[in-house]
Amino acid sequence: MKTEQELRQRLNPWDWLVLVVAVVSLLLVILETFLHVPPAALSVLRTVDMLSCAIFLADVFVRWRREKFAASYWRWAWIDVLASIPFCLLYTSPSPRD
Repeated sequence: MKTEQELRQRLNPWDWLVLVVAVVSLLLVILETFLHVPPAALSVLRTVDMLSCAIFLADVFVRWRREKFAASYWRWAWIDVLASIPFCLLYTSPSPRD
């Protein structure tokens, strides 16, 4: 069984940041799904979502570095790369400009 010291070494500030961003992303999805969000606020939510996707993608490479760039890391990491793509860009159209 791992000791408390080993767990502290594994959970560094980056891991805590990613955890907070994941919780915020979950809250944003719930907010956008179940509540009516005005267009101005929706724009802010999408910007936050894009930033969180960038942090998640960076996390994939941080964890790959922690694994000493092992090729075996990508056996499951490709799922994380796919999850970090902001798919909202695929189904939203840019607003027409006057």
